[in-house]
Amino acid sequence: VVQAVVSNARIQRQLIASAQTDALTGLPNRLLLDDRVDRAMTGIRRDSSKTCLLIFVDLDRFKQINDEYGHHAGDFALKSAGSRIRATVREADTVGRWGGDEFLVFMENVDRARTGELFAKIRKAVEKPAKYRGHELSVGVSIGYALAPDDGNKMDELLRVADERMYADK
Repeated sequence: VVQAVVSNARIQRQLIASAQTDALTGLPNRLLLDDRVDRAMTGIRRDSSKTCLLIFVDLDRFKQINDEYGHHAGDFALKSAGSRIRATVREADTVGRWGGDEFLVFMENVDRARTGELFAKIRKAVEKPAKYRGHELSVGVSIGYALAPDDGNKMDELLRVADERMYADK
């Protein structure tokens, strides 16, 4: 009986993890990103001296990779971009796949003066060509951002501002 309970608890944890994780990249998906941002925004409403940063990263020329080299190459490019973004930020930060060729980075307790440096670091890491079956896959990056509480204190507000800034970066 004890073994069955332990097994059921393990299965339940696995189901929750798979519901919150992007199957391709292994990064948090929209569900988990929403939850992490909502929790942090609750903290900001209690203490407005805290600052959080939401970064919207869109891959440019991704469709060309899919068209020229196929969907497996596109999948490789997405996984590569996700792991490179993850490697550029702090361990406590959340990097997730928002959908398609879009990623979000959510950071709490941010030094506003270093955001430009961070954007440049993400851009450089992701734009470095990735080798796939003898080909160099190269994408560009468009970046938008929103600071909480300045630009909003809800996920939809932050996303709207970050999305607008990302399109301005294109």
